[in-house]
Amino acid sequence: MLGLKLLTKSGTTAYTFLTAEGCGVYEDRPTACRYYALGNMGLHKIKDSTTVEDIYFLVKEEHCLGHNEPRTVTIRDYEQGVEKYDEMNRDWRELVLKKRSADLTITAQYATV
Repeated sequence: MLGLKLLTKSGTTAYTFLTAEGCGVYEDRPTACRYYALGNMGLHKIKDSTTVEDIYFLVKEEHCLGHNEPRTVTIRDYEQGVEKYDEMNRDWRELVLKKRSADLTITAQYATV
């Protein structure tokens, strides 16, 4: 099963869209960027459950200066326009979970935009 990963700058974890001024495609940024620096994944908390639950976690990378801001934000308040993207991706995420549950490998393919 194929998966996609955004291309990063050589030798770093920074995406090619990251410029000195910030995100070069901010208005049209992908869902992963809208969530950043908040990680999101779905999983089945109970074995053999069909219910997928959202799990969130903080991603800390040196190039993200937002971690230096003295603030606390709840998941609900971390609105970045992700609802419509989450809704479109929900079926895909469930398919990925089913494949992972079947112990199949998901490989990353790199693409430039």
